[in-house]
Amino acid sequence: MRDLCVIIPAYDAANHLGRCIDALLADGFAPESITVVDDASTDQTGALAKERGVAVIRRERQGGPGVARNTGAAATQSEIILFVDSDVAVCRGTRAKILAAFAQEAAPDALFGSYDDAPSGPHLVSRYRNLLHHHTHQISAGNAETFWTGLGAVTRSMFTKLGGFDPKLRYLEDVEFGLRIGAAGGRIDLAPEIQGTHLKGWTLLSMFMTDWKGRAVPWARLLADGRIGMGRLNTSLKNRVNALLVLLMLVSLVMSAFVSAAPLLFAALLIAFVAINQRFFRLLWSKGGPALALASIGFHAVHYIAALLGVAEVRLSKRRRRHASRAETSCSPRP
Repeated sequence: MRDLCVIIPAYDAANHLGRCIDALLADGFAPESITVVDDASTDQTGALAKERGVAVIRRERQGGPGVARNTGAAATQSEIILFVDSDVAVCRGTRAKILAAFAQEAAPDALFGSYDDAPSGPHLVSRYRNLLHHHTHQISAGNAETFWTGLGAVTRSMFTKLGGFDPKLRYLEDVEFGLRIGAAGGRIDLAPEIQGTHLKGWTLLSMFMTDWKGRAVPWARLLADGRIGMGRLNTSLKNRVNALLVLLMLVSLVMSAFVSAAPLLFAALLIAFVAINQRFFRLLWSKGGPALALASIGFHAVHYIAALLGVAEVRLSKRRRRHASRAETSCSPRP
């Protein structure tokens, strides 16, 4: 049986880290197989991890989760490296399922799982955001083009071959790492049966800022750089139609001050938006009743507004750079 180690990057994670480690121990992970990389925390993160008998590496200068994961991986020798976020509590059977997946004759080079359908956050926004992630991964089983470090494992040989995560990236370093696995001829599997409970709580503002600055902007940059093709992953046809519908709804709201038919247009667009996402909204209804399902229509629209802003920001930035480059060229002295 191949050996397996766990790397948990943690920054001011005392609120959730205890449940994260306890879940790993309850699932059969030995304390000595778990390494917490305390990324210059200002709370009791390191002390809490030491109380549970796991290895702790203290970084005195925060470098971000990618750097922390690289540090943890370098300090271990196991053939399989499992990355778990400090706010994720793995479900029972995680260790056995991961080892079984890598024991197959045609084993992947990396795999990742999913949040479960019972997120810890009690508020509507938290339940919506975490169930959105669950839903997205549950309907996307099979070969994947990207990687996810919330609950994801990779062989040491592939990790070493690629040099780990890009230390310059603060966001989507796992997605970029997954793209490099694919470019190197590796295979990544999304295994939705491998699950963990997400312990993070969200506010509408924190969700919006994360979806905008932490997701949409770096995604748009990867797209603009040609790292991801249009129609793949977050740029699927369904997501693009959703973004278009939300954009048109915003336009119709502005038009309602001048055009009497605009409210009818808004209603039609809203119905289309709900219809396209009806499978997800049914999941929300089953987990939180009408209050969660109805509130999440607005939350889902905000999610796509953040995506639109991210794309617009990257395109405007690219246009400014292009204009600046042309201006510099035109101002250069001729020979």
